[in-house]
Amino acid sequence: MSDSNKENSLQNRIEYYQNKIETNFQKYPTDFKEFIKDEEIIRQGDDLIKNYRSTGYNFASIEDFPFLSNEPTIFYSNYIQRIAHFAELLATMENEGIITEDDVTFGARATKVNGKWDDPEPKVDMLISSKGGEITTTEFVEGVIIFTPKSNDLETLVRKIREIAEFIETRATKEAEFSVQIRDSWEVPDHRIKPVSLFVFLERINIKQAVANFLRFDNGNLIALKQKSIFNGTGWQNSPILVNSKLFNYLSEDEVLP
Repeated sequence: MSDSNKENSLQNRIEYYQNKIETNFQKYPTDFKEFIKDEEIIRQGDDLIKNYRSTGYNFASIEDFPFLSNEPTIFYSNYIQRIAHFAELLATMENEGIITEDDVTFGARATKVNGKWDDPEPKVDMLISSKGGEITTTEFVEGVIIFTPKSNDLETLVRKIREIAEFIETRATKEAEFSVQIRDSWEVPDHRIKPVSLFVFLERINIKQAVANFLRFDNGNLIALKQKSIFNGTGWQNSPILVNSKLFNYLSEDEVLP
């Protein structure tokens, strides 16, 4: 196949995925508060930030973000509005033989974190901390690509998981060379992997083990990632999860410094 035919084929697949992703994501609100629909959940999440217990939190239903799955899974996210980004990511991975369309499903989650970025999609907010200071936060809704490659052969399955993780880490980041960078990537890509039994196979690509603390509500889970700390308050549960090293470094080990 000539280079021009390859380029046309890739562009056709990008357009195909754009339509598919838009269809899947259009059912979700793009506003953080509309997505959660529960002020009590937001209050409890905000309290984690106000009391320096976490640098941020997520909220999602288990259907939209099955982070407790024991099936080999990679979750990758970006702003839900960045349809072209997700489409280019999937089409390029498919074109390079890393995934097939059957490996992919879609979800979403709401997120609030410390700090702010000069991106048009999120909303900047201000919280008053338990110590009386101001904490700048950013809230948004993320689209989630859920990769669940299948194979009866463990070596093949591990290779697929590793190739997906390596692609995201090296190509879906602003630090990647322009010629191979997926457009509109974040500086710190967010990908999380289950189950933690894969750690022994992924440690060499700088995957770290973290803790997902979660609080169940009728319509979903409030989730706070920590490097090591476990929340012991009423109703809190925890599950180990694997994250990329850049995301791990953003997480707090114990109390967040004001």
